[in-house]
Amino acid sequence: MDKELRLIVTRNCNYNCYFCHGEGVDKGSNEVFDSKDYEFLVEFCKKKYGWNTVTLTGGEPLIRNDISDIIDVLSKHGMKITVVSNGELIDRRMDIFKSIDRLNVSIHSLNSETYHNIIQKNNKLDKVIHNLSQLRNLNKNIDIRINMTIVRGQNSSIGDMKEIINLAKKINASVKIIELFSQDREKVVPLYEIKQNLLKLNFKVFEEETHKITMYDGVTKIILSKIFCAAAEDRYNPNRYCNSLNDLFISPDGVIKLCRYIKKEVNIKNEVKNRDEDGLEKKINLANELLGKNCPMNTIDKLAINGGNAVMCKAEGKFVHPKITKEIEDAVIEQLHKTISIYDNSDIFKKFEDEFAKYHNKRYGLVTSSGTAALHSLYDAIGLKKGDEVIVPIYTFFATVTPIFQTGAKPVFVDCDSTGNIDYTKVEEKINSHTKAIMVTHMWGYPCKMDKLREIANKYGIYLLEDCSHAHGGEYKGKKLGEYSDAAAFSLQGAKIITGGEGGIIITNNKYIYKNAILLGHYNKRCKQEINKNSIDYKYAVTGKGLKLRAHPLAIRIAYEQFKHLDEIIAIKNDMVNIIKNTIDSIDGLELNKPYDGSKCSYYALIIKYDKTKFNNVPIEKFIQALNEEGGVEFDKPGSTCPLNRLELFKNPSYFFPEYDKILNDDEMFENADDFYENSFKIPVWYDKEDEDIVIKYCEILNKVSRYYKEHKEV
Repeated sequence: MDKELRLIVTRNCNYNCYFCHGEGVDKGSNEVFDSKDYEFLVEFCKKKYGWNTVTLTGGEPLIRNDISDIIDVLSKHGMKITVVSNGELIDRRMDIFKSIDRLNVSIHSLNSETYHNIIQKNNKLDKVIHNLSQLRNLNKNIDIRINMTIVRGQNSSIGDMKEIINLAKKINASVKIIELFSQDREKVVPLYEIKQNLLKLNFKVFEEETHKITMYDGVTKIILSKIFCAAAEDRYNPNRYCNSLNDLFISPDGVIKLCRYIKKEVNIKNEVKNRDEDGLEKKINLANELLGKNCPMNTIDKLAINGGNAVMCKAEGKFVHPKITKEIEDAVIEQLHKTISIYDNSDIFKKFEDEFAKYHNKRYGLVTSSGTAALHSLYDAIGLKKGDEVIVPIYTFFATVTPIFQTGAKPVFVDCDSTGNIDYTKVEEKINSHTKAIMVTHMWGYPCKMDKLREIANKYGIYLLEDCSHAHGGEYKGKKLGEYSDAAAFSLQGAKIITGGEGGIIITNNKYIYKNAILLGHYNKRCKQEINKNSIDYKYAVTGKGLKLRAHPLAIRIAYEQFKHLDEIIAIKNDMVNIIKNTIDSIDGLELNKPYDGSKCSYYALIIKYDKTKFNNVPIEKFIQALNEEGGVEFDKPGSTCPLNRLELFKNPSYFFPEYDKILNDDEMFENADDFYENSFKIPVWYDKEDEDIVIKYCEILNKVSRYYKEHKEV
């Protein structure tokens, strides 16, 4: 058991913080443990369990007259000691700090009025800061940490945080921001929101765990920490959370409180006083075993699919996208009055194309009527013809491949790997003298292994193309998705991350590809505007190749307004995924699709892998149906997005395209694609901070349905 002893050495406190849970509130009990008792307790825990870290906490430990004696005995036994203090009494106890490793001081604001409002006492803030400065001058080695809970409307601005950070820099301290389960929960700012503000202050994520995020700006370390109580944090499985992440809080009269919501506790007073090691071991083992066991969240409710109450109504669980903001409404009205038809590279077309291409470090951008039209443009632009072959993924949306039929070339299919993306290790074996290009899709926003695919394409002198319809804003090893290839196509269709309802765009550095894409579907004015007047192609400028694949200006204007916020959208999506990950990680039988190292996923959808053997062999379809009935209407097993060898068009393309016979070998199996498709489901990923409550309810639904099917066999 990797625990930390948290010794509540006194219930007396000179503060009355509104978020206090009572650890430091005087309840009339006697402080029965003295320094010798604490010496026995920590010596036993170190010997028996290997615990060598102890925190002296709540109320105000420095109030105790014998605090020096307590610290001396803890230090004698080699314990790593942290003292949690409000800072006002530091100057009276300077002698103890030579023996402790860290001092945690709660300073929630440098504004005196705000500080007093939070701690509910007119304390001397200036004295606290003076004491910390004095301590740092006397002790260069002690780790000083400023504890801060951010309360919405009081100290939640970036400026408030910056003041605390500047103080930390001045006294060479770290900062710990705690998401406590407040008595007034609505006022507590969630950590994902704080993280976004710190990113704006040039802090980078150094480490991210289930319950803790460490950020660093090169000078000051900031730790964002989740609450201790699982009942307050329903995104976690309580039993797992309490047992693995909760430390033992021991009151001065020997009570180990197991849960704030269940009146069950273990008392070790007699065992400590009587130096009863056997009895103490039994009690501590019992406490660890009971942590989280009786949490109210662990009750298994009747499922909605069986007539029980749903977690939320289905309307509340809908994923609304795009969000039509005032910004978008104003932009559309402005565009309506400017023009709703653009024939060349001007106005919103030029603005979006130029900025989108630049974002991906490409020279050229060309908007189209759809993502499918963008893909068609790429295939035509590289000169595909009968006899050519294009290597494509077997698991992708069919429109990645169907435009190839318009060229006469043959698609050659490759199985996926565990991510759902094309398996780069199986690509080379499909390359021959007819191979003209490799097309990859970043399925559901998970990046392909683009460095390896680029190497293969370079080795054989063939084109590398990307279908980025799911991948707006994604990255792989520091490069944008769409940047690795010779040309990339993006969809701007209704559900895509950046959407205009319908639309698409291609990007490339290759002028030949760009020119050919214009000729395919952007005849007359745009051809005349951009094709070299001295070239043979210019003779065809009026007609091009005769197709019209132009986008609608209103669609592109809508997409552009979202594109301006793309990085923020992706950042919030990743924060939401971390919330869901905490739940998924606690459920044996569910697993998040794992991207390659170096990936920054765009999360068009979040893929959850399902092992029915962990749920009494409940079929995945039944499991999803149960999730839907709880209000999680967005849980879905894709239908049309499936291994392409299951679709009739690819089994018998000659029905529509007589020049094609068979494009699939009868004996070729795509086992990875079949397994991925059959044993996974998805949900969209919300990207508005205000939707966190919906995401948390989706986590609650996953917990509820998972617990039920682990306990019940379905006929």
